[in-house]
Formats: sequence, C-alpha cells, structure tokens
Amino acid sequence: MDTVSRDELQELRARAYGPGADIEQDAAALRRLHELETQSRAATDADAGATAAEPPSPAPIVVRAEVPIEAPIPAPAAPATPAAATSSPGEPEPATTVVADLVPPKKRRLSRGIKVLWALSVAASAAAAAAITFGLTYIAPVNVSSGAEQIATLQPVPAIPIPPGWMGAGPSSRVWQFNGLTLFETTGGFYGPTGTDCIAAAATETIPEADSTPDSWTYNGMMYSACRVGDFPTSLELPVDSSSPDEIRAQFPEDSALQFVLEGDRIGVFLDTP
Repeated sequence: MDTVSRDELQELRARAYGPGADIEQDAAALRRLHELETQSRAATDADAGATAAEPPSPAPIVVRAEVPIEAPIPAPAAPATPAAATSSPGEPEPATTVVADLVPPKKRRLSRGIKVLWALSVAASAAAAAAITFGLTYIAPVNVSSGAEQIATLQPVPAIPIPPGWMGAGPSSRVWQFNGLTLFETTGGFYGPTGTDCIAAAATETIPEADSTPDSWTYNGMMYSACRVGDFPTSLELPVDSSSPDEIRAQFPEDSALQFVLEGDRIGVFLDTP
C-alpha cells in the first residue's frame, strides 16, 4: 500500500472512530474505508508470507588440504680411511687421498602442505575467538512498537479553555478532545518536570471553569501525563476501566488500552484490545 492510500486510510478511520464520526452518513466513504482496510490486511499477509518463504542457508563447504609425504633424507656415507704408506725405497709414493670436510645438512623447511594447515589453524582460532566475543557482547533486538492499530488523529481544538495553572496547564496550552477525554499541554509531568513536550489527560467533565480561582479547584477522577525524553516521543497510555469517561467505556471493551502519541501539533490514537 502506497503513502497516499495509507494517509487516506488514516483519514477515513478518523471519520469512523474519532470524535464527531460522520462516515455512517457517507456510503461512498464507508465503502472506500472497507476497501482500504482489505488492502492493508492483504499487504500485511503478503509480507509475512515472503518472510516465511526465505530458503535456508546452504551448508558450509569444508576444504581439506592434503599434506605430501616427503622422502627421508639419506644419511651421508662414511668417509674412506686412507691406506697406510707401505712403499719400499725406490718405489713411487702412492697417491694421497684427500677427504673433504663434511658440510652439515641444512635444516628441513616446512612443506607447502604443512604451511597451508598452519594457516588454516590460525584462521580457525581467530574465528573461534571472534565468535566467543560476539556471543558475550550481542544484545538481542527488542521491538519498540506494539503494532497496535491507529484509530484516530486528533487536531488541536480551541473550544475548551483550561484555567492557567490547573494541573500544569499554561495560558496558551494546546487542547485536544477524544470521547469525553481532554488532553492538554503542561509544563511538566504530573509529578514534576520529567522532560519536554509534556501532555496530560483528564475527564472533560472534571475540568474547572476558565474563570475559576485556584482556591475553588477540586479534582476527583483519572489523571495521566507523559513527556518527551531525548529521542523518545511523548507517549501516553491509559486503560479502559471503571475510571474512564462513559463515552470511552461505551465505545471500547473493558480491559482494552488506548495510546496517545504526540507528533507536532497532532496526536495519533492507537487501540489495543484484549
């Protein structure tokens, strides 16, 4: 599925599941939503099938080097012993036998086959050491996304002013709404500053009037907050339970969970069902 189709699918899902849903009155948009959801599921199934069809790795090829057998080096022959001089006077002297000094044989050099085996053994040792080091330092990857389905994209709404200072809200805090839930920018986390781009979520009916004073503020209900830390985006998760607004409990099953991820001025809403 291309980028245009994915964006269109997100917009149609927002019209179907988000606040102010109106897709039921638009038959053409409803048919298009069903068509794009079918394409999305088909693309996911095709990717899973392609991964499962990958062929296994071929078995390694073992090369064995043959070591030639050298012929033994013959021992040098013993020198001849010269005969004693027995000539009598008047006879010619026998020829003198000259024995050359024996030169010790040179040290035997390693044959080519032994050199090959030695090189292979060194390479095998290096590979074994690298494998041990890799096994000690390798960290198995962990998926950072749950893969939950996005059901809505929220845009800021100016309809609900929040008293400055209430739960960390400022005079120009952006506000989002979702099924009886109000999300708004805060100066820090619920228990103090813990990052940047912080947001909080509370039941809409619990927010005091804009012109109320701090001494009249009371609160009795759910409250969640989250901040951006480093490269990790602002991500707020809350369960669907007895403390959730009635609109959320009526639309989503018990024990499901909602995730709100801030990106720029938009908030993506993701649903995880049991």
